[in-house]
Amino acid sequence: MSLQEAQNVAHVERTFQWFNQQIQKEGKVKKVSNAEVAQYFAEDARMVTNGKLICAGVDEHTTHFVEFQEKFASMHSTPFKQIEAKGDKVWLQYSINIEHRDGRVEDVQIMGYMQLKEGKIAHFEELVVHA
Repeated sequence: MSLQEAQNVAHVERTFQWFNQQIQKEGKVKKVSNAEVAQYFAEDARMVTNGKLICAGVDEHTTHFVEFQEKFASMHSTPFKQIEAKGDKVWLQYSINIEHRDGRVEDVQIMGYMQLKEGKIAHFEELVVHA
């Protein structure tokens, strides 16, 4: 793995650490801000889930994360089952454990890639399966 690929993997790992702090059962978490999202995502970042564009740009990503905060009691990404870098893409497979506000628990399986540009996530293409 090249130095740039290792840096890309490290950025994705930091992004997920930040993500895991945003929706926690204990305590009140402040709303996600554009400034926070812009630390991890490029200004024109796009997220595509199961072939559908979900977010484009920092504003829409911020709205997406705030919706998670409002919708779920807790949401936590588990350690990566697999993470590999090739060029400007980081391929990953992981789970997200979700506790809904009504107490239901859900395990979501995700695989896909993040493409980085200038040290930030510019494109996230994911396949999501609700188990």
